[in-house]
Amino acid sequence: MKGTSVFSNGAAALMLAGLLYLVLAHIPVRPVAVVPKARPAVDWFFQTYRDPATNTVPAGIRAAEVAHVRSLPSLGKGTLMPEFRWREAGPDNLGGRTRAFGVDVSNPQVLLAGGVTGGLWKSEDRGASWRIVSDDHLAVTTLAQDPRAGHRQTWYYGGGEYVAPILLDNRATAPFFGTGLYRSTDGGDTWQRLAATVDPAPTQFENAFDFVHRIVVQPQTGTVLVATNGYGIFRSTDGGGTFSQALGGPKDHEWSEVAVATDGTLVAVLSSLSLATSSRDAPGVYRSTDDGVTWTRLNLAGFPTTHRRTVVAFAPSNPAVAYSLTFVGYHANGDEDVRFFKIDVPGGTGEHRTANLPDFAGSSPQGAQIYTQFSYNMVLAVKPDDENFVVTGGTSLFRSRDAFATPASADLSESIIGGYTNPTTGGSAANHYVDMQSVQYDPTDPDVLWNTNDGGIYRTDDVAAKPVAWAGFNEGFNVTQFYAGALPWEAGDGRIAGGLQDLGGQYLQEQTDGSFTAASRVLWGDGAGLYFGQQFAYGARQFGNLRRIRYLNAEQTSLELDGTYIGTTMQNPDFIQPFAVDPNAENTIYMPDGNQLLRNTNVQHGAASALWRREAGLTVPAGYRITALAISREPAHVLYLGATHASQPPRLYRLADAHTATGGLAEVSVPGVPGGAYLHRLAVNPLDADELLVVFSNYNLTGLYHTTDGGQTFTAVEGNLTGDTAAPGPSLRSATILPVAEPPLTVYAVGTSAGLFVTDVLAGDATAWVQAAPELIGQAVVEDLHARPSDGRLLAATHGRGLFVGDFDPASVATEAAALPEGFALHPNYPNPFNPVTTLRYTLATPAHVTLTVFDAAGRRVRVLETQRLRGAGTHTVRFDAEGLASGAYVYRLRVVPVHDAGQAFVTSRTMALVR
Repeated sequence: MKGTSVFSNGAAALMLAGLLYLVLAHIPVRPVAVVPKARPAVDWFFQTYRDPATNTVPAGIRAAEVAHVRSLPSLGKGTLMPEFRWREAGPDNLGGRTRAFGVDVSNPQVLLAGGVTGGLWKSEDRGASWRIVSDDHLAVTTLAQDPRAGHRQTWYYGGGEYVAPILLDNRATAPFFGTGLYRSTDGGDTWQRLAATVDPAPTQFENAFDFVHRIVVQPQTGTVLVATNGYGIFRSTDGGGTFSQALGGPKDHEWSEVAVATDGTLVAVLSSLSLATSSRDAPGVYRSTDDGVTWTRLNLAGFPTTHRRTVVAFAPSNPAVAYSLTFVGYHANGDEDVRFFKIDVPGGTGEHRTANLPDFAGSSPQGAQIYTQFSYNMVLAVKPDDENFVVTGGTSLFRSRDAFATPASADLSESIIGGYTNPTTGGSAANHYVDMQSVQYDPTDPDVLWNTNDGGIYRTDDVAAKPVAWAGFNEGFNVTQFYAGALPWEAGDGRIAGGLQDLGGQYLQEQTDGSFTAASRVLWGDGAGLYFGQQFAYGARQFGNLRRIRYLNAEQTSLELDGTYIGTTMQNPDFIQPFAVDPNAENTIYMPDGNQLLRNTNVQHGAASALWRREAGLTVPAGYRITALAISREPAHVLYLGATHASQPPRLYRLADAHTATGGLAEVSVPGVPGGAYLHRLAVNPLDADELLVVFSNYNLTGLYHTTDGGQTFTAVEGNLTGDTAAPGPSLRSATILPVAEPPLTVYAVGTSAGLFVTDVLAGDATAWVQAAPELIGQAVVEDLHARPSDGRLLAATHGRGLFVGDFDPASVATEAAALPEGFALHPNYPNPFNPVTTLRYTLATPAHVTLTVFDAAGRRVRVLETQRLRGAGTHTVRFDAEGLASGAYVYRLRVVPVHDAGQAFVTSRTMALVR
């Protein structure tokens, strides 16, 4: 993996950035109270991606890693890998964080919507169904249609979710960067990237289009105006063929905004933050009446001199009127400082109406005031037929019938129309969700308002009603962002689940036709992990909030919502906290707290907080955090712990008899891994506790290691996933091991920030990973993987495209295992039976690459005798020593890839017997 990244060394910047992610929890307390938890939230995102050598996440890395991944093979004809039957499981009744939305001005049945990491989608039946129309560039944050008659088939979109004050020191917390601007000339069905916006140096933050905040199209001329983060506002008069700077300059302003009136008048805003020695244009509000060629800075009395993000909306019925909502910072009491202005655009003056914004008493500011979560949630729109009817908001959605000329109504059913509608409990509106991302009126009906938020897409048909009624339009719009998945152990069990951003834990059930039911919630908050047990299910919310969840029916297909808290007081939790249930003793759960391992051996019956033990002998060195856990099935009770340090090399430990041990951590760390590398995942072969994959998720280091002896030795197996300086490889996010009994083989799967990859032969640096399900999963972030050997099922949990299920296809191996060509042969071993040594022989008619593997009767791989070894024509012998193996039947499998026909593999097997 290759790349670079950034972040502020100041604690204040770190906490502010963390607030943006803390919103996911919807904790009903004021910002000042949540600051102590902000650092773990932002650290989890940043530390898992950053390049330890530079302490940065590579700006522009998305385009670079996609370029590398595209050069790799994918499963299908001509590949030498076992295949899976993949299906998109959903959830198809939930949306996700949706920042881009548009209604076709020619046909309100046609909608376009973009997920932050889920791509661009189109509906042609007013949201009843959706299909994805973008390819592998999945970060979509803004889009716009050319509204001119005869040009309405032309749309533009841009991406890059700006989630932290990057310009403070050129740092970002997560690599959800844009990859330039895209244009469609066929109504959004197909898209082409505009060459003028392609990043020439994808591993450096030097492209204006890494983060695109807003796109607008001038309704008379078709001129495209683009507001970016960090680089100001750009202008194109040739449909995106070329761009020129309209306002601002490189690193001049953290935020910029642009809006266009029905008569073509433009209003733009530049924020106050600058890293440049001198800014080309001063911060503030600007007006242009000549298509963006020249700009006049408006002198708005009371407009803040220091400010961050601003959103602007014109009144469609009166282009002389615009409104602005600006995030300034925080007051001394912890409340956000948010300013609202009415702007007389021709006159260049403004009326400060902030004092009339909603701010009602209650314990939950999310429901009582415009709370933007450090400008993360800010929306503003004006009713097309009434210049004084304004809808605005942050975590919640508010309205004013006089544009806040008078104080907001204390009648909450009048003022709060969506999101958190109860300022005391934080309860959300029916058929609606929280954390507003966009609002847009239907172009043919001024009473119809569309709203997108962290729960997807919603519409009200009467925005003036009291109360406002909402309906969701998320069926098939799968842009959900999972952190973890869950797969039951027993063959044929159709249940799956996962923990995801903002939408808690969600459960789905497979139907007889292979489809999956609508998701049902099993956890609130941010879902950090789930486990299907025999007696209970278990789940974790953010920051280690562990829950025991009852099954409500005998079939265990109905689950209790949010369950019973069984955690303990966490002293140093991570935002996404790993936990492990012992599959052979499900009364035992392990969870880290900083550098300590906590264990509870009575979670099924006790009031759990009193039953957690912190064994002094199960503590890793100070300064380390336990960031990954994995527990074995066969043999039982072997626990692996991965620990990460900000600057020291990561450590790996093996603990035998983990359910009873009070000490005995055996260090089995991977040698040569650089300091600061994040040990993100561990994957144990479920049938062999000595086989393990170790995943380091950072850019710019070797991220995948393999051991078959319990950590005594390791081999780097990232193979062709490693990129180079020109085309950096992806971040590795997850891994799993799937032993298959018939035919005997072992499949390895790796989830990355740019898709899912599999192989059945690990060959060190020569390991050839092949992309799985490119037409379904594509280049989505595969954050978690689970395998079930009993029936060959894989579950992939993506951060942006939901859940996918893959079932092993024995026919893919059977086809590969056709009779060897003439002159090739695998001979019987001699002696047979044997104890403990026998000789295996094979004959090649022509030179070929050979892999020779031994499996036990359960399909577990026990030895690899040859790995893609080039052998000449003739008969070859290989000595097999079965020392340490039990008596029984074993299968030896030969794969041959002739040099003259590298696109074809031939596989055959024989059986032998070890008798002690």
